[in-house]
Amino acid sequence: MAERKIPPAACDSGISATECLAWHIAGRVDGAKMSRSRLSIRCLCPNHDDREPSLMISVGDLVPITWHCHACGKDAALEVRTTLIRVYGVDPRCLPMSRRERAELDAMVFAVFGSGFTPCTKLVCIRALHEGLRGTLPKAPALVDLGERAGVSRAQAFRAARELGGSSLNHLFIPKMNDHVKDSKVVPAFRKPRSVSNGDSVANRDRPESQIDTGAA
Repeated sequence: MAERKIPPAACDSGISATECLAWHIAGRVDGAKMSRSRLSIRCLCPNHDDREPSLMISVGDLVPITWHCHACGKDAALEVRTTLIRVYGVDPRCLPMSRRERAELDAMVFAVFGSGFTPCTKLVCIRALHEGLRGTLPKAPALVDLGERAGVSRAQAFRAARELGGSSLNHLFIPKMNDHVKDSKVVPAFRKPRSVSNGDSVANRDRPESQIDTGAA
């Protein structure tokens, strides 16, 4: 059986997936141990304080290279991907997203654009999503670093965190039609905004819908 080839969209080099794993990933990740079959490597995950190798990167069936950290879990797959790329300088084309992951990311980005957040908050959200973050925004100093990468000031980064009010980024794409959801873990980001003392628009999660002042006469 012929070796799987890396699609042009995933890697410029017309090499096999096993060679991509060995050259572009195992050769860059510190302490990576290649399996005898040369179809997978195990290494320390750079996404958390890992003392026992918990990250497995292997040649996949649906995509050329798959990765999974047993400690971070499936929900952090894109975050692990982004950290691998940033920390070890792995070419992003060697770790392509699946169609499902790409569709999920696109939906979340469109939801951010359609939200009532301030422009700087949208920039921070979009940067966070593209870096694989799916939970709440990090605290300082990581929040400040994220703001710098998003092109906003320190004050604007903290304002974005306040505006999100602790909401999880992986629920930003919930459609408006689901605004009746009451579970606090999946509160939509499309609440009607209210004015606050510093002039920022914040999602109103403190009061029931019936008490929100819409400005109508």
